[in-house]
Amino acid sequence: MKILRFDDWPIATKLRLITTAVCMTTVALMCLVWIVYDRQVVRRSLPAAQMVRAKMVAAGVAAAVASDNPRDAAEVLDQLKFDPRLTGVALFDRAGRAFALAPAGLNAPDWSVAADSVDGYRYGPGYMQVWTPIQLRGRTIGTLVLRRDLTDLESRLRTIPLIALVVMLCSGLAAYWLAGILQRLVSEPVLKLARAAARVTELKDYSVRVPRTSGDEVGRLTDAFNAMLATIDAGNAETARLYAEVQRHAGNLEMRVKERTVELESANEELEAFGASISHDLRGPLRHIDGYAHAIVEDYGASLPAQAREYLDSIVERAGQMNALTNALLEFSRLSRQAIRPEPVEVGRLAIDVFTELKGDAPGRDLRVRVAPMPPALADRVLIRQVLVNLLSNAIKYTRGRNPAIIEVGAVPGSSPPEYYVRDNGVGFEAAAAGKLFTAFERLHDAQKYEGTGIGLATVKRIILRHGGRIRAESTPDQGATFYFTLAA
Repeated sequence: MKILRFDDWPIATKLRLITTAVCMTTVALMCLVWIVYDRQVVRRSLPAAQMVRAKMVAAGVAAAVASDNPRDAAEVLDQLKFDPRLTGVALFDRAGRAFALAPAGLNAPDWSVAADSVDGYRYGPGYMQVWTPIQLRGRTIGTLVLRRDLTDLESRLRTIPLIALVVMLCSGLAAYWLAGILQRLVSEPVLKLARAAARVTELKDYSVRVPRTSGDEVGRLTDAFNAMLATIDAGNAETARLYAEVQRHAGNLEMRVKERTVELESANEELEAFGASISHDLRGPLRHIDGYAHAIVEDYGASLPAQAREYLDSIVERAGQMNALTNALLEFSRLSRQAIRPEPVEVGRLAIDVFTELKGDAPGRDLRVRVAPMPPALADRVLIRQVLVNLLSNAIKYTRGRNPAIIEVGAVPGSSPPEYYVRDNGVGFEAAAAGKLFTAFERLHDAQKYEGTGIGLATVKRIILRHGGRIRAESTPDQGATFYFTLAA
């Protein structure tokens, strides 16, 4: 059987036991005070009463002592035998010799005191002894010693604890019974709160309310408990309403998602058809234009005027640009459908490899790259390589005219997730125009001076967004540009 700790007992039982314990402790303390007080009072009052008796007896035997008549003195002392509490009386003459004893045969030497002793008393084991001088006409002629037995007083002091114990037990029982009645005034409201709290916990029924029965702390606790349940109940109602609202919107949203999915699938199909059309319908004529232009130059170039030959060269160049733009558009459109295959990528090593390849396309230029230590990235290697190709090729292109051209690749210290950057000392651009850089076909520089399709940075942004990152650019005209990008943490 498991024994509960006192802390785990019911509150009603604890209140009854506490009340009973306080009552019994109070009675016990009162009885203890009673015993100590009674003993001290008796010990202080008893010597005075016995001294009065001793003086009365001393006055009665003074004449017998003065006339040296022990028989008469013994007769007077013999009258004290009717008091059973007196165990003996002794008379001593002025020289301290036993003059008369009662009862006869008393061991007088044990009682002797100095003849000139004044009034006095002392307690011994089980007795009290008083003495007083016997005087006649102002002259001390002897000493009277009286001994009283204290057995009756000790018996009384022994009886008091028994009486106190009985009183304590009776008062404890009465207190326990009375506490059982009165504790309901305190415990019953608390028990109602406990039962209500248990119901709320078990059944999640926040409509429960506990009636207030008093204006004390328990009553205020009841009000606070009811207010808390009312708040929770109102919150639950609001939550239920919001949940129903969310469910309704979720149904609408799901329907819209399905509609948008159908539209997206249709758009993707149209985009694929558009891509196929560009690939077949646009590239074919471009190849014919380029082919025929080359054939005219090769077959009739010698007989053509210089201006006509210049026109043909321009046609070939524009056809090549158109073909490059077509390839860029196709690559840009495929980014939305290309699957992301993340893997650990050493961005610094990849940047060095890309720069080495791109440097080969710019022979004779003093191109320098600085790659700082940087954390690896979890990304699609092919797509991140494309990001570096576009950013580094732009850096090489827009540092044309710089000698040397310095390109830096690294990561911002302490950034989380890591923020990588590509910086150059090229021509730069106006900071206000930074937002246009990542829009397709937007160009901030002269297309005749700086070739390109206008798709590269838009492609970079789409790749970064597909990785869950962000990209931004900072620049000052003629002081270079810096492109920052992050990838998903």
